[in-house]
Amino acid sequence: DGGGGDDDYDDVIVDKPSMQKTPEQRQFLAEAVSYNRLLKVLDAEQQAALIEHMVPVTLRPGDVLMRHGERGDSFYVLEKGQVQVSRRLRPGGKERPVATLSRGYAFGEQAFMLNTRRSASVAVVGDEPARVWRVSSQVFRKLVLPTPRVRQLFERYASAYDMRSGELVMTPDDFLRTLETHTNPNPEHQEARTVTPESASRLGYLFGIADLNRQGVVRLDDFALFLALVSDPDSEYNFVFLLADQDRDGQVGLDEVKLLLSKRALGFDVDWDCNLVKRFFGPNRDRRLRFNDFTMFFSNMQEEIPRQLFMRYDRENNGYVSGKDFAEIINILGSWGATPPRRAR
Repeated sequence: DGGGGDDDYDDVIVDKPSMQKTPEQRQFLAEAVSYNRLLKVLDAEQQAALIEHMVPVTLRPGDVLMRHGERGDSFYVLEKGQVQVSRRLRPGGKERPVATLSRGYAFGEQAFMLNTRRSASVAVVGDEPARVWRVSSQVFRKLVLPTPRVRQLFERYASAYDMRSGELVMTPDDFLRTLETHTNPNPEHQEARTVTPESASRLGYLFGIADLNRQGVVRLDDFALFLALVSDPDSEYNFVFLLADQDRDGQVGLDEVKLLLSKRALGFDVDWDCNLVKRFFGPNRDRRLRFNDFTMFFSNMQEEIPRQLFMRYDRENNGYVSGKDFAEIINILGSWGATPPRRAR
């Protein structure tokens, strides 16, 4: 092919604010960012900085921008030309074209933001050159994410230093104390607090999400990204995907979902042969889901699990359950925040 993956551009492009962008170019990039599911979690200041630091790259037909399995260190917006997206739908399978993208599409954000490996390959197709706008993850993490407000909050609670770089970092206790303080609805109690065993148990899993590099500490850019993800109205989907994608390959298989939604976690056994599972994971249940597909699946599961529970307690198959059984359903669903069913239809 005519080019390589993300890293091939690092020796010829230094990310910095590019030549003065025209109002039309800024509007084009702003629309591409605002329509993107993951990038919408950024606030207005972060989105403006992201656009400011994007640089144009011209590519030839056949050039490869991303390769499946590589480290995702760039995000792109396609301005001109076409690119083809190819994926391995099943482990060990061949890459197959799944989409052709044209002007206005943004891509590469999943691995770029969530620190996963690429779950797809992208190459320029057609006879004409392509033009993309690019920003590297290093620039994104160091210059886009840490706004003055985020930096001030981080520096207020971070208490340790990285021994190699001297960089200020948060310990698990620092991070949990920040959450415990700023998630308390009572303003009188929004002051530095001691992390209790109860709060550590309740909020501890969030540290594992913020510590994307699994270094045992949270850095400023990690903290800024976590705050962006948690501010998203659909933040639960962001976190569930990160929890399920343990090997950080940017995809989630049914086995990983089963670990997450186990009987121990839910309080009952899910019917994994249901039509919903087959629709997303395929008849052999061996398909792997990327972020957007997984969030759709998990959203549907929030209706599927209450339905399964209701049908299990509807012993006479007449669309009703007893008050005692309904209380048990509510108790089970309350453990993971699902909405109880009102009545079988």
